[in-house]
Amino acid sequence: MKCFAFHAERIKKNPRGFTLTEVIMAVTILSLIWLGMQSAMLIAARATPGRNGINNSTLRAGMAMDQINADLSYAISLNSSTANLIDFNVPDRNGDGLAETIRYSWSGVAGDPLLRSINGGTATAVLSSASNFQITLDKRATKLPASFTESAEQLLLSTDGGFGVSDYYIDNNSAVGEMIIPSLPANISYWRITRVKVRARTAGAANGEMSVQVRGVAAGSLPQNGIIDYAKLLESNLFGFYSWVTISFTNATNLSPGSGAYITFLWGSDAQAGAIQYRYDASFANALCAYSNDDGNSWHVDPANFAILMYVYGTYATQNADAYQYNLTDVRCTLKSGTDPNSQLSTTILVANEPLVSGP
Repeated sequence: MKCFAFHAERIKKNPRGFTLTEVIMAVTILSLIWLGMQSAMLIAARATPGRNGINNSTLRAGMAMDQINADLSYAISLNSSTANLIDFNVPDRNGDGLAETIRYSWSGVAGDPLLRSINGGTATAVLSSASNFQITLDKRATKLPASFTESAEQLLLSTDGGFGVSDYYIDNNSAVGEMIIPSLPANISYWRITRVKVRARTAGAANGEMSVQVRGVAAGSLPQNGIIDYAKLLESNLFGFYSWVTISFTNATNLSPGSGAYITFLWGSDAQAGAIQYRYDASFANALCAYSNDDGNSWHVDPANFAILMYVYGTYATQNADAYQYNLTDVRCTLKSGTDPNSQLSTTILVANEPLVSGP
């Protein structure tokens, strides 16, 4: 007990404190730590974007751009577009089976909001203050097939002239044809025969049938073997005297303007299918008569200026100017919030459905 008391007494009498050197070092270290904390706080304060700073402006514009991209990339049709506005349709989003109409617009005045509306409802701001919003459409042009404008039906050629008339009887050996080359305006793409009028009558009992054919022109100005179009001429529709008869065609089209065509009359049935009237003293610069003695298997040009009494009607067509179809492939969008030029965002929005748009 005595030893313990003695030791405690010695401790009480000799307490140990901080030396001056230790105190100075501690103060110095604390000062350095405090200065470091102040510097860190200052740097952090400067790094934190202010409400109107460039980083915050860019962030707001980026969020608005993301929404435009999400809408526009699914556009199925374009209603209207200007430099500061785009109005388009997207597939049904509310389950009513109808497409939704979305519209983005900006007044063009710096500081005004970029607005979005859907189905004509109240517009809301997707960017409260915009200093630029620009829309540019990129389109793909596709040339459409050629189109033509066809004239009204008109008389293309007449071989009703000259002197002296005679009969050409159509039977299972005898056939006759007239080549015509109509005078057409320049730049014609094709022409066609719509109908012909000839003078015909019966030959004996009215039981026969003629095959009236449109053929091309082969070498030697003879009828081609191939048939472009044909129609039946029934003898029962004829009289015992010559009268004008009309034969109509529907497929005698796409005839080349640089060449003519033959109208041929061949036997169809009965001993004689009827008679065609022709002139034996006629000469036409754009017409030529040919005949056959073996039912059209071979033909010969008539050298005696024969001409079937005929009126040929038809049309001709000219090609229209080239036309194109335009599809919207992408939209280039520029958006800016604030005045710093470095805050402007630009992107290209791909339009997946590539809707038809006006051009160019």
